[in-house]
Amino acid sequence: MNQYKVVTGVARVGAGQVLYLSGPQIKARARNLELPDGYQLHAKDPRKEKPPVPQPAAVKAKTVLEFKAGEIIGLPDLPTNLIGIVEPLDEPKSGNDQKAADLASAKRPKAVTAKPAGKK
Repeated sequence: MNQYKVVTGVARVGAGQVLYLSGPQIKARARNLELPDGYQLHAKDPRKEKPPVPQPAAVKAKTVLEFKAGEIIGLPDLPTNLIGIVEPLDEPKSGNDQKAADLASAKRPKAVTAKPAGKK
C-alpha cells in the first residue's frame, strides 16, 4: 500500500475501498469499517484489563469516509477524485500512482521567490 498525506480540503474515500489506517484512525471510525478478523478494539473485561492500544491495519470502508488535511492514509491505488487533495509520502509503486503524482504536482501552483536586490 502506498502512503498519502491529505494536503488540502477533505479527502473522501468511498464505501468498499480498502485502506490502511493508524490505530487512532481506526478507533475513531470503527463503526464505519470492516475490521480484520481477530482485531481487538476494546478490552474483553474493562474492569480487569487496560484497553488495548489500537494497532494499524488494513480495513474496508462500509460507508464514505472523510479525512481532514494532515491525516495520513494508505491506499493500494490513488483514486482520481483524490488527485490534488493528497500527495504521496513515498515513491509510488505502480504506474497509475506515478501518473497521479505527476498530475497532482502539475496542479499545485509554483512558489514565488523574491530575488535579492543587487548592488548599484
